[in-house]
Amino acid sequence: MDYQDKGKIALRIAFIAETELASVVTVLLEKLQQDERDRVDIYCVLEKVLQQDIGGLESRLLNKIITLASNHMRETQEATNELKVAASNTLVTLARCYFYEVMYELQCRLKLLGLPEEFTFITLGNLSSAYALKCIPYVGMTLKRMFSMLGLVKDSRLRQAFCGVLEKWSRAINLYLSNWDKNTFPSLGTLRFFDTILPFYCHVTSNWLKCEELKLKQAVIKALGPMMSLLLHKEEHHDRIFELISWLLEQYKEDIDVFHVTKSLSQLLEVSCEYKIPLPKEKFQAICSALHVQICSQAKPLSTENHAELLDCVVLLARSSPDDLIAFLHSQLEIENEAVRVASLNLLRAIVGADLPETRVKKFLIVKAVKSTFSDQNATVRKAVLHFIRRLLSSGSVENCAAWDMVAYVFREFSVSTSKLAIQEESTIQTLCIDILQCLDTSVSGMTQVLWPRLLEYVVPAQYTGTLKPLCRCLRELAEKKQQEGEEAACLDYSGPVKLPTPQGLLARLLVVASSPYEREGHGCAALQLLKALHHNIHAAVGEMWVLKIPPLLQYIEGNKENSLDHEQWEHMLLQFLRTSLEMIGDSAWSSQISLELSQQMAGYASPSKEKSFLYKALGTSLAVCQDLVHVKSQINTFLTTTDYTEAPEREGVISILALSAESHLDLTLNALQEFGAAMSKVKISGFIGRLKDYHRGKRGKTRSTLMLTYSNVAVHAPKDQLLSRVEADITGNILHHYRASCQVLGITVTNKDMYLKLTLIQNVTEISCAILETGDSQEFEFSYKQELLGYMLDFIKKEPLDSLASPVRYKAILAIGHLSKLKPSLTLEENRELLDQCFKSLFPLPPLEETKEEGETAKDALHIQSLYVGSLEALGKLMKTLLEEEPTADWFQEMFELLRPWVSSEKEWERERALQASTQLLTAYQETVNSTVSIASYSSLS
Repeated sequence: MDYQDKGKIALRIAFIAETELASVVTVLLEKLQQDERDRVDIYCVLEKVLQQDIGGLESRLLNKIITLASNHMRETQEATNELKVAASNTLVTLARCYFYEVMYELQCRLKLLGLPEEFTFITLGNLSSAYALKCIPYVGMTLKRMFSMLGLVKDSRLRQAFCGVLEKWSRAINLYLSNWDKNTFPSLGTLRFFDTILPFYCHVTSNWLKCEELKLKQAVIKALGPMMSLLLHKEEHHDRIFELISWLLEQYKEDIDVFHVTKSLSQLLEVSCEYKIPLPKEKFQAICSALHVQICSQAKPLSTENHAELLDCVVLLARSSPDDLIAFLHSQLEIENEAVRVASLNLLRAIVGADLPETRVKKFLIVKAVKSTFSDQNATVRKAVLHFIRRLLSSGSVENCAAWDMVAYVFREFSVSTSKLAIQEESTIQTLCIDILQCLDTSVSGMTQVLWPRLLEYVVPAQYTGTLKPLCRCLRELAEKKQQEGEEAACLDYSGPVKLPTPQGLLARLLVVASSPYEREGHGCAALQLLKALHHNIHAAVGEMWVLKIPPLLQYIEGNKENSLDHEQWEHMLLQFLRTSLEMIGDSAWSSQISLELSQQMAGYASPSKEKSFLYKALGTSLAVCQDLVHVKSQINTFLTTTDYTEAPEREGVISILALSAESHLDLTLNALQEFGAAMSKVKISGFIGRLKDYHRGKRGKTRSTLMLTYSNVAVHAPKDQLLSRVEADITGNILHHYRASCQVLGITVTNKDMYLKLTLIQNVTEISCAILETGDSQEFEFSYKQELLGYMLDFIKKEPLDSLASPVRYKAILAIGHLSKLKPSLTLEENRELLDQCFKSLFPLPPLEETKEEGETAKDALHIQSLYVGSLEALGKLMKTLLEEEPTADWFQEMFELLRPWVSSEKEWERERALQASTQLLTAYQETVNSTVSIASYSSLS
């Protein structure tokens, strides 16, 4: 039967004993007398049963238990150690309800001539541990009888048992003294206790300290702590006690369980603190050094219980003499050794965490000591400093202790570790920094004064981006607190000693952060909440509007997830919020400043990134609102001339800036583009080789492509009432100028084989066509470049290979033709017929889809080809519908079917299939456009 099964049986018997105590105890006692083999198990069951007793055990059974257990624990021949332990434990359990009866039995054993057996003393010690205050009346008689036989104790085991009694009874006396006013029996004079313990102390220290046996030495050490702490109450014994401290500290060097050394020191120091008994300075220093060495030691790992006890000792030393301890630890921090510094920092952390009345006023000295390690680059030391800071900032108060220096260190370490995240320890440091900031509690006494408003310094700099979520949360709480104190308290002093970010800088930074709301565990909400809390400090004009507009923005984020958010819609909402805010502020100087702030912050974002892309758009929006035209023109020119056109994100950025700026400054933007393009054309590259290099490297070509895309984006964003008067000469004309210039090599016009340039012109056509159609007068507007642009689109389609579908040129050109066809002047039927016929010839002969997909090297390539195929056929369907809408007649409908006839009767199955799909699209378009039906005969004639 295993131990678990025995335990279950014992619990069942104990359950029965709740109602049948006498019967169960009787049976167990009979078993104890009869069954010698299972006595240990029977005692364990009996112990469980006695735990259910509430004092109703019959006297005969009580006496029998005491007699049997007493005899078994004292037997020297047959009884095993296990049986003696079980019998002793049963007596201790029995004493819960029958203390005096059990104590009487043990006292009788002490009265007998000769030395009692070892377990008599062990039971006395355990009885004191379990029922300390009940033992107090028996202290005198017990210890006197023990002292009378002390000279006879030669055996090591018996000496250990003696030490156990001295240890536990001394603890009981100390407990009694510390709870003097709570005792129910008459008070006993303290002198009696001292006089009783002192002879034992003298005997043990004179005769047993030099013992070689480790178990006995350990028992002596365990006994000395409580005895020393008890005798320390009496001043005349101080010197005697202090002398022994040196011996106790020496035991740290011995091969014993040093926990008991630490525990004895802890007991001594506790009494010293409690009763304000100062330690001699040299002893204080010796204890500090010994404890510090223990914590620093790497030779032997500290046990968990010893480490905890060592920290308790240090806290007690801090209570006793905080100045001396802090000075000692400060001196250790000046030693350039990792283990020494880490140990010292951990001890200072423990002192701060204890939040003692004696050390609260010493926090400045503690922080000063910790600051001496700020230049240490060792990762382990830096982590120890951060752990200290976390404890300091979560303590009861951070007043008058230079806590801001600690906060600044956290941000510094975050920044330093950012560039070294490949190193595991640096990643741990950064995580720790974030954890500290997340745990910052603004309700801690003095925290508001420490953090406000200096914490704002870390909002804008890019290196602290990873801290923004906890940083914004903390600042929001502080701002709300300040608002409760009154408007004057909440108002920031931008001209004060703290170098705060400007209101424009804060708005710019927080809006850009909000543009990627789910980044870094969702810092977008935190950024917007901080904006709302800071509205008075951003600008007085936006307060009421932000209170109304920011909650819906927060709800939009909270109602979505990263994979469900419409990012384009979200950016539009934020840009509209920015524009409305700037319009309400109505200050050109303010708007100019925010555009400068956005420009300065640009370098802090990765390229490419969603944040940087949004920043460009925000900058364009701020320029659109700004009425200082000199500033707007200067900013536009700066970006046109400084952009690296070889980098796609920068090209897209300058397009966004100019397009959004054109919403309010169309002529200024167009003039800036014209001037920049003209200046670029005038730049001559000397030498044949130089010009050839310029062409092949493509910088000038990419610049021209960017200008082309900028022009068409300007058309999209231009005010509708101003577009038509500028779309030809100022926009389309310049696009074609740059396109033609891009098709020249060494001054000679060549065929355009550059797919990127083709796609650029296609996008131009699409965007300009859509922009014109969105104006109110598009049906009266004759677009003079329509024929030329259609020619380019058809030329692109003709040049596309008929054995491949890897390029999007064909698909996008057909879409562009569809948009362009809607513009005036309308094409003739012959022109439309030629246009449509060319599209059929470009699409229908392509190889079967599965065959074209095999051209792709990867599965992703195959999916891309399939997408182009499906998109191209859909674009063809839209084009047919557009052409039919322009000429909604049965004749033109029949003409279009005639164009499909050869393809429907093709010998190649895939060509017939595509033609039939196009026929179905055409029939559907006709029904939707003309609101009629087509005769079956007309359709049947195609087959």
